[in-house]
Amino acid sequence: LFVPPFHPPTSLITSLLAFKSQLTVDPNNVLASNWTDKSHFCDWYGVSCSKRRQRVTKLELNNLGLRGTLSPNIGNLSFLTMLSLRNNGVYGRLPDEIGPLHRLEDILLAYNAFEGSIPPSLSQCQRLLVISFEGKGFSGGIPKELSTLPLLNGLFLGGNELRGTIPPSLGNISTLVLLGLEFNNFSGTIPTELKHLSIIRGFNFFANNLSGPIPPEVLNFSSLAEIWLSGNAFSGDLPPTTGLWLPSLQKFMAEGNQFSGHIPSYLSNSSKLTQLVLRNNMFSGPIPSTLGQLQYLQTLVLDENRLTGQIPQEMGFMRNLNYLKLRNNKLSGTIPSTIGGMEMLQRLYLDGNEVEGSIPDEICLLKNLGEMHIHGNKLSGSIPGCIGNLSNLKVMSLSSNMLSSIPTGLWSLDNLLFLNLSSNSINGPLAVALLLGLIKRRRQTHVERPHSTDLLPTVEHKMISYHDLHLATNNSSEGNLLGSSWDWTDRDKEQYVFYPIDMDRKEVEEEQIESMTPSSLASPTYSSPTSSVSQSIVLSRQDLQARDL
Repeated sequence: LFVPPFHPPTSLITSLLAFKSQLTVDPNNVLASNWTDKSHFCDWYGVSCSKRRQRVTKLELNNLGLRGTLSPNIGNLSFLTMLSLRNNGVYGRLPDEIGPLHRLEDILLAYNAFEGSIPPSLSQCQRLLVISFEGKGFSGGIPKELSTLPLLNGLFLGGNELRGTIPPSLGNISTLVLLGLEFNNFSGTIPTELKHLSIIRGFNFFANNLSGPIPPEVLNFSSLAEIWLSGNAFSGDLPPTTGLWLPSLQKFMAEGNQFSGHIPSYLSNSSKLTQLVLRNNMFSGPIPSTLGQLQYLQTLVLDENRLTGQIPQEMGFMRNLNYLKLRNNKLSGTIPSTIGGMEMLQRLYLDGNEVEGSIPDEICLLKNLGEMHIHGNKLSGSIPGCIGNLSNLKVMSLSSNMLSSIPTGLWSLDNLLFLNLSSNSINGPLAVALLLGLIKRRRQTHVERPHSTDLLPTVEHKMISYHDLHLATNNSSEGNLLGSSWDWTDRDKEQYVFYPIDMDRKEVEEEQIESMTPSSLASPTYSSPTSSVSQSIVLSRQDLQARDL
């Protein structure tokens, strides 16, 4: 049986070449060198064809730095199932001619420079599974026509300039699994009609202008794994049943809103939670003790609220927690001894509360602890000597308490890069000698600053300048050590910077430090490496005059 050779329609090749001609910048010469008559168009880079009829079914030209506009001739590729131009520089309006692509399943145009509105004609592509338009440029509202897409699984519109309200008709897309509307200018409330999205796994409303209370109906999905509400103007109480019907929830992010009332105790029913971030709201009342049941929780961030009462003993049961931030609330009572059960904890923030009593010895069980911030409380007594066993500790801030002594175990903290003991009641010459010895050792070991990602979880980024040791303004007979030379200020979302505030200072070379440090504090196994740079410690004149060891 004779089978005549297939000759593609001239319009097909013409459409591809028209598509190419509109992309005027091709920095890698991919189209210029490959899309030529020297090879069959099905062999062109990024082009996939059906085996039988050799029709173009996919165009995948991602990450090539292409610039130009999208040719209306794209509408002639009637067998196209995927159009993917992610991470290029394609600009201009999205042509209405995409509408006739009735076989299109995936349109992936994220991280380009499109402008104008999303064409309602996209709703003609009734087989669409994924619309990915993240990036920048699209404006206007979400066309209500998109709600007629019967198979849509993913709608990703984050990072554009979209505005208006979220269309209630989106609740008609019963197949929707992921809805991403982050970093836009949407206003109004979350429509209750979204309750019909029965298989939804993720909502992302991060960084919009949404307001009002959260409808209880949208927190009632057995399939929901992630919900991002952060950076809006939501207000009122979270529904008291939040968590009760969210068995699959893994991330609940609601920072930077105006939520008030109590933190719902039913969040403990979301037993798969790994991240719970409610910082910078107006939550009040106690921390629910039931949160201790969240065995998979890794990140708990409740700072900058109005929480009161004690830190629950039950929180010690969260053995996978690596990041705990309760700073700047009104918490009282003592640090629970059960804190030693948080064996994976890397970063601890309890500062800016009214916690009293002593630092429990059980804190020394936190072998992974890298940062400990408990300044600005009412802690008293001695710093536990066993803290010297925390070999991973890099940052320890205990200032503005009523602590009375420094243990010699601090000498064992080889990785310690920042220590703040200012504004305590520390006294005695041993304390000052120890600190001077620790400074000398730190300078000689010439430890490099860690990369900013050493300890940081993904929920926030932090830059720390780890240079100075503080024992300033303590009630010691020796006066200040370093404190009047540098001021440690916390500003701009966790960026710690040192600012000189006393220009009347002198430099003390390491030889002087050595003469001031008792030989009993020298490490017997330590030998000083030869340094090619001149190193010095900055002390104030008052410090020098007061020193008499």
